[in-house]
Amino acid sequence: MKGFKNLLLWVGALVLLLGAIWRPARAQESVRFASLEVDLWPEYDRERSMLVIYRIELAPDVPRSGQITLRLPAEVGTPSAVAEAQTAADTLFNVQYSSRQDDNWVYVTFSPTMPHVRLEYYDPRLTIDGDRRSFAYQWPGDYPVDSLVVEVQQPRTATQIEITPSLGEPQENPNDGLVYYMASFAGLEAGETFTLQVAYQKSDDALSVSNVPVVAEPPQAASTTPTSAADILPWALGGIGVLLILAGAVWYWRTSRMDAVEQPRKRRRRSAGQKKTPERKSGGVPPGVQVYCHQCGKRADPGDRFCRSCGTRLRLPPE
Repeated sequence: MKGFKNLLLWVGALVLLLGAIWRPARAQESVRFASLEVDLWPEYDRERSMLVIYRIELAPDVPRSGQITLRLPAEVGTPSAVAEAQTAADTLFNVQYSSRQDDNWVYVTFSPTMPHVRLEYYDPRLTIDGDRRSFAYQWPGDYPVDSLVVEVQQPRTATQIEITPSLGEPQENPNDGLVYYMASFAGLEAGETFTLQVAYQKSDDALSVSNVPVVAEPPQAASTTPTSAADILPWALGGIGVLLILAGAVWYWRTSRMDAVEQPRKRRRRSAGQKKTPERKSGGVPPGVQVYCHQCGKRADPGDRFCRSCGTRLRLPPE
């Protein structure tokens, strides 16, 4: 039993040691975005709405399959897409997510397995006042960002666009014929917000996507989940602990059975030895001394206390 307790102590110490090694390493791997590109496409393919696209590249030290939670305005409801890819140019794979909502925000939680993440949502808070349309965007600062890029797409029939802060000179994309404004900004700390105002003149509800040719996308293969050492280690620790406990239980069971068999054998050996070895008859006739029965006169043998002939107690010399 003592050996089994010692084994359990060793198992516990091993699991605690490995856990202590793993936890600090895990704690250092906080979520951080190597880059965040925010695309704002007003009235692109939905009337009187702003399409917001997040193109996220996770930092190399961010653990895969770790949870990420992004806040979206409460008016959004749910995102229209959450996807991931191995590189920015690769095919995107859908990512399962969960969401909850309070008065101000929708909290979208997902666990990416690849370094590039894309999230899209439609914000209905596009303000329309006659021909003037405006929108205020804010990054709520959910995670630190090393590099921030913002792109604004000018609606196809819009004029007199104003963007604050400025994104520089416009560039026309020959693929879709639309005008884009883009600029890079310094990194942001967690909790640090970024705001941008967009306003333009537009007298109709025409969508920018109406004249863009539709390109068939290749079918998406099932997404696989790469496994990292950080994800395997907790399961490995648990498996090692279970195996060691099982081994200790088997060892204890076998030891108990061996002890139970060995003890009767020892008792039997002692009993047999006692039968073979005559008990010492202390107090009888001493060796070398002649004693005769005072009743019948029979000579007693060494060690006798009673007469072998008549049974009378012998008168023995003092010891």
